[in-house]
Amino acid sequence: MKIGLVRHFKVNIEHKRYMNSTEYNEYANRYNISEVFEKEVDLGNVTWNKCYCSNLSRAIFTAKSIYKGDIIVTESLREIQTLSRFNTRLPLHYYLWDVIGRVAWIKDHPSQPEIRSLTKVRVENILDEIIADAKEEDNILIVSHAGIMYSIRKELERRGFKGHKFLKAENGKLYLYER
Repeated sequence: MKIGLVRHFKVNIEHKRYMNSTEYNEYANRYNISEVFEKEVDLGNVTWNKCYCSNLSRAIFTAKSIYKGDIIVTESLREIQTLSRFNTRLPLHYYLWDVIGRVAWIKDHPSQPEIRSLTKVRVENILDEIIADAKEEDNILIVSHAGIMYSIRKELERRGFKGHKFLKAENGKLYLYER
């Protein structure tokens, strides 16, 4: 069995370099509904039997562009949403907001819509479902988002899959895992 992970295409959105907490949260919400820049994706000459994807529009668009067949859309593959950890009018650099949000998620801080321990359970459950519904010879394509893909990668490795390592997945790139 092969499992391929593909991050959605690059999102067509601009943002200010410095934002206060309200502006950052508004940007995060706009990101979820923005369009993407389509590109060619090398799927590694693998015959993909099934495709699962997040229910966010950027992932669905990407999946439809790269996979010709029925796509199983699921909320379980949504991105791990991060929001500002605290309220402030002080503008902070965009990347600093991202780091603060990820650290708050890692630390299971209540400011985040989903805590790390719940993300872990969500990933375990969707992989249980995907693997249970597949034959050993099936090749499964998963189109999702950078944050959740990192968690999926870690869980695949825990289950004995070998493949590409990444911290932050590139847009429109295949990461292949095999048992």
